[in-house]
Amino acid sequence: MKPGPGKLSHICRPINAIIRISLVGYLCFSLPAQALGLNTVYELARAHDPVFLAAQAVYRADDTLSAQAWSDLLPTITASASSLRDENDVSVDDGPTTESRSHSSRYSIDLTQPLFDAESFSGLLQAQAEVRRALFTYQAAQQDLIARTVTAYFDVLRAEEELYLNKAEHLAIGKQLELANARLSVGLAAITEVHEARAQFELAEATAIEAENDLQDTLEALRQMTGQQIMSLNKLPEEQSLDITLDPPQIDLWLTRAQAQNPELRAAEAEAEAAKKNVSRERAGHFPTVDFIARESRDTLDEDTAPNTETRTDSRRVGIEVNLPLIQGGRVLVRTKQARYLLKVAQQRHEQQRRKTRRDTYAAFRAVNSGIKKVNALQKAVNASQSTLEARQEGFDAGLYTNKHILDAQSVLYRTKRNLANERYDTILYLLALKQASGILKE
Repeated sequence: MKPGPGKLSHICRPINAIIRISLVGYLCFSLPAQALGLNTVYELARAHDPVFLAAQAVYRADDTLSAQAWSDLLPTITASASSLRDENDVSVDDGPTTESRSHSSRYSIDLTQPLFDAESFSGLLQAQAEVRRALFTYQAAQQDLIARTVTAYFDVLRAEEELYLNKAEHLAIGKQLELANARLSVGLAAITEVHEARAQFELAEATAIEAENDLQDTLEALRQMTGQQIMSLNKLPEEQSLDITLDPPQIDLWLTRAQAQNPELRAAEAEAEAAKKNVSRERAGHFPTVDFIARESRDTLDEDTAPNTETRTDSRRVGIEVNLPLIQGGRVLVRTKQARYLLKVAQQRHEQQRRKTRRDTYAAFRAVNSGIKKVNALQKAVNASQSTLEARQEGFDAGLYTNKHILDAQSVLYRTKRNLANERYDTILYLLALKQASGILKE
């Protein structure tokens, strides 16, 4: 089947190189109207998941930091204007009052262009590092959304399969219970066989009720992400082998890729770089600033005591202004000291993330390898359990086995099927975790 539309087809292409099974087609194929596929669920989560939308808003906010820092190095132009009316009445003792009336106005335009400002320049470099950190953090949020969507989707399928197997086992035990009652009525079985079958029947019913509750809980978890009530998802085809090949097969190559591309690690690296630039910025508080300044102004004075007389003064000023901080109460020294400690914090967080990335990659790689082996072993165990159950049923018909032997064989078979289903889902999720740790889980 051809992949359906949607951005998740980008992750299906790299997964296809690793999982050579029709499961990849299942993840991306066109969807029937009554059920939703992974592509559709992912698009809903991308549009409505609060965690991702918050991360997206944080990124867009932090993306403005560089432009804000640039503004400190660009020219500033300010304009001001004023218009004043002065009225003065002056009298001496009982003498006549002298009146004075005047009107003055002023406007000015000022231009300031920084020529040398080490603090602002270091702030720009710090802001650029912060923007890189924000970008890598956003990429990590995108990967996290993909991983959470696939996990939630598979949790629903896992719960549905668990419920299906529980109901099938409950039905099979019910048939054995009916048979035990029938054999008891004709004297071919003891009452203990009925009690044993009844106990397992009731236990299977309780397990099925719990599985139904788990299914509803996983659907609610999916609703929490997508904001939509989802009732049905596309099912995993029943007859499938899990043939996974890790490419590259060497763990060292995965570790190298993770160290170079893991977005959380790169975000921690950018955070450490921003903290380093912050030290330079705080230390630059000791340095002088040099600005090019230009000013043009006009002052007008009109006095009523001299009719038709207006005094106008036009002035222009151009020059270089130097400001050198001498004493600031030790503020620069203290803030520089604080910035150095914050740098050490960022460096240690970077080292912590580097080690965590290595561990996560290693753990996911081992989990995929062991999962492949466990799936193959469990598949053989299911086949063997099925053969055992069929053989015991034949022996039961021949009088060689009791009803308890049949119940035990059924219990082993369904338990093994559950383990196989869970391991298949887990192995695929381990693969996604490996790709996420390596920074190659893309939309």
